[in-house]
Amino acid sequence: MPGPSRATIATVLEVAAADAAAGARDGRLTDRVVEALRAAGLFKLHLPPDLGGLGCTLPEACDVIAQVARADGSAGWAVMIGAGPNWFAGTMPAPLAAEVFGPDGNVVAGSGVPGTAVEVSGGLRVDGRWPWCSGAPWATWFTFNVAVGDRVRTIAVPAAQVRCDPASWDVRGLRATASWTAVLDGVFVPAQRVFDADASPTRTEAVFRVPFAAFAHATMAAVSVGMLEHALDGFRALAREKVPFGATAVLAADPVVQDRYAGATAAARAAARSLREATAALWDACRDRGPGPALCLDLELAARHAVATGQRIAGTLYELAGMSVLPTDSPLGRVLADLAAAGQNALVSGASRRGAGAALLDGPAP
Repeated sequence: MPGPSRATIATVLEVAAADAAAGARDGRLTDRVVEALRAAGLFKLHLPPDLGGLGCTLPEACDVIAQVARADGSAGWAVMIGAGPNWFAGTMPAPLAAEVFGPDGNVVAGSGVPGTAVEVSGGLRVDGRWPWCSGAPWATWFTFNVAVGDRVRTIAVPAAQVRCDPASWDVRGLRATASWTAVLDGVFVPAQRVFDADASPTRTEAVFRVPFAAFAHATMAAVSVGMLEHALDGFRALAREKVPFGATAVLAADPVVQDRYAGATAAARAAARSLREATAALWDACRDRGPGPALCLDLELAARHAVATGQRIAGTLYELAGMSVLPTDSPLGRVLADLAAAGQNALVSGASRRGAGAALLDGPAP
């Protein structure tokens, strides 16, 4: 399958890491990082080549997302979110998919929280505010869910028709994702830009047989996997140099630190391996016909576990690092905050496992 070359990825990782502090300070990725991601085609990881995409498999795409997140969590999140709407190309009318995704520089942002729309001649008139639109300032198109009577439809809107509010974004973690609130005030959306995201896909590529929830679980958790590797690397570097107050040896020589770091590393590797295996198993099924509920549940559990593991280990490393992570320019402090923030998303939060638990308790024994 086509995909970004190693040299291309290496360039992206270098730029993302170098500009991570500036992005966190300014509350948005630098123009240099956005252009590197765009030029590498990473906002089109999942798109078929005829739409200008890289046509990556889901495991390949998740690996790229994790690599970028290891360099900078916000850049990894931006790739995950920016490439995520690629999935809609499977249910969009072909002319709309070509319009939204075809041009080389196009990047799509959006939100699934329903706004309000009323039917008018030739389309919809739409009002609403959509929070958490990661990548808003560099998006060329937006997709939003809207309630039309008792139905939920999805709309595609050019960025020129969307008002974004940078003042809505002032957070502790994943700051550079620029997840601004987007606003539509009575915008007319023609019927040809309205589609049903839940409809059966009209394209035959395997990616469009991946259920949307499973797609989101795999790609979101990949961000946490990459950031957790960054956090473990950063703590190891700190521990080799820092002599804690009142101690005579570096942090790495402390038996308690050694034990807890080993446990954290083991947990991180196990969670990453579980996520990769669940993603690969689901993808193999999608290359044939499609995954059953059991594979989707396995992936959901693996994804939520990986994200929760990232949050838990972030807390451990924060405690062990002491005051070294408090300065705003601490790379380790930044990635620990990013890990905590990523785990708050309801799609992967460890606090939202009721659906999975109900399926496990009510369904047949595994």
